[in-house]
Amino acid sequence: MKLRYFFIVLPIIGASQNLIVSEILHKGNSVTKDYIIQREIQHKIQMPLDSAIAIEDKNRLINLGIFADVQWRAIPLENMTIRLEYQIVENNKFFGGRFFGGPAPAYDEETGWSYGGGGALKNFRGRNETIAGGIILGGRNTFGFSYQNPWITGDHISLDGDIAKSDFNHPYLPYRLKINTVELNIGRYFGYNRKTRIGFEIEDLNFISDSVTINYKYFAPQGFFIYDTRDIYANPTKGLLFKQAFSSRIDLNGKAQNNFTWFQSFSLYKRISDKDNQRPWILALGAKSQINFGVKDQQFLAAMGESGSVRGWHYPNSLNYDDPKQSYRFGFHN
Repeated sequence: MKLRYFFIVLPIIGASQNLIVSEILHKGNSVTKDYIIQREIQHKIQMPLDSAIAIEDKNRLINLGIFADVQWRAIPLENMTIRLEYQIVENNKFFGGRFFGGPAPAYDEETGWSYGGGGALKNFRGRNETIAGGIILGGRNTFGFSYQNPWITGDHISLDGDIAKSDFNHPYLPYRLKINTVELNIGRYFGYNRKTRIGFEIEDLNFISDSVTINYKYFAPQGFFIYDTRDIYANPTKGLLFKQAFSSRIDLNGKAQNNFTWFQSFSLYKRISDKDNQRPWILALGAKSQINFGVKDQQFLAAMGESGSVRGWHYPNSLNYDDPKQSYRFGFHN
């Protein structure tokens, strides 16, 4: 009896590629909302089973970063159609699964070492949202909270925002900086290769010394357009990356000049090792440029040696700034 059943089922499975999909189901999710999964499934009912589309659906679900595993299977039905089923394995563990966090010592050239902690909760409310927060003290005292939703509405429209407070000594100017910021951005994917984002930041900056406090309040529009032909999930080893971006500052106090900065970058990636190499060699060529329109106040000057400019020196400090022989290093606006 078992042998006869095997010979009956085998032709059905072998011919499943030609059978019509009459049902599409998903199972296994207890935290994630159903619509988060359903909107990633592109296979349609009333069409022949297409394993390539099913695999792409599986990869999209895995790439959300909220599931431990995703599998699919085709189940033949008595009416000679197919039920396409996606089996979801969620990260049900809270610590190390949905929540990542802990102590976070940090070092940057500008302010030195800082110590603190933070964490991020993924798949918040089962809607693929991420909330994160943290605090660090030391060279840079910072508190921040952020929210991110990669698909909040419509056709792949994303929303992210954050609030932050920061307090640190300027590395070479005689000021202590206190900065409060609120940022909000909206983005959208157009197909798989084009990504856009536009938003703004509201900044309250205070340059504080023993004798004076200089305050700036800015509304700062920003955005970018990216064209990326790489398969960043399955095979990011070859392709073209083109980026256009802008940032600007509009002074709400009416005391400083407004400015606009335009960024452009172009990169090519080519795999030069064998396809079977698990640690591939990749040749990358790129060029970028930056143009600033308008004049920034003296407090916003930059220097050669900072991360956004020509390297080769140690990070500038107040001794370099006060040395007339090194004045050529300062005044380049980033």
